[in-house]
Amino acid sequence: PTMASIPDVNHEAIALLDNVEPVYAPPVTNQILFVNTETISDVRVRQAINRAINRPQLLDAFLNGNGEIIDGFITSYSPFYDESVIPTAYDPDEAMSLLAAAEWTQDNPLVFKINSGDPTFVKAVNVVVEQLREVGIEATITTLDINSLLQSANANDYDLLAVQYTMVPVDPFPDVSWLVTGTAEFPNWSKYSSDEMNAYVDAVSAVEDGNAQSLIQAYGDIDRLIQQDVPIVSLYVISPLGVVSNRLQNAVPSPYGFLLNIHEWQLD
Repeated sequence: PTMASIPDVNHEAIALLDNVEPVYAPPVTNQILFVNTETISDVRVRQAINRAINRPQLLDAFLNGNGEIIDGFITSYSPFYDESVIPTAYDPDEAMSLLAAAEWTQDNPLVFKINSGDPTFVKAVNVVVEQLREVGIEATITTLDINSLLQSANANDYDLLAVQYTMVPVDPFPDVSWLVTGTAEFPNWSKYSSDEMNAYVDAVSAVEDGNAQSLIQAYGDIDRLIQQDVPIVSLYVISPLGVVSNRLQNAVPSPYGFLLNIHEWQLD
């Protein structure tokens, strides 16, 4: 359902063109850091990872601020966005305190797998790894093509794994449900399971159609538990870039596609 993909590295060059207008759509694509809860089993270590990463800095430095920072899955573009879910702040001192409380030690660096086809995060991950190192967490980067990366995710063969993930804003339930519920036989990518989370997911499915306020509360509960248990970290949410020719009137790029109002287009 999303717009065509223009690499982030090309955004500045497009902005300099005088025959087109760049249009940033609302944030929809989540750069998610999956945390293997089996190999990183102490929740305090996972919480430390979340606090150790300066996510606003990543957004500003690598996306020129074109996006947003959230915790969990629901972005501000979704009708089910809960404004009361405040993103966890960057706090390296608190991260180090959590690691000390967990008596954190490492024999080997964490294996951090990323997508070679995401040139922006290929650069940003070096900042992430350095920020983790500053609080006492060592990680080594493994760059894979997207098919190999997804195979690693499905096999839970990683400690940390980052990939872009896009959910349909008006119906995130299928993705959210799959990402946070799992069993020993059918684990999700983070190998995360929680009776409390299962109850929150059930609460979403139990909401009557059209009751937006109840869905806001239910998804908000899910995102708050993500903050607490940290099976994933939302590093940043990307606002996709659309480009419209100066000769084309009434064309409005949208995350749902370019052609929704094609009947209103006019070509000068």
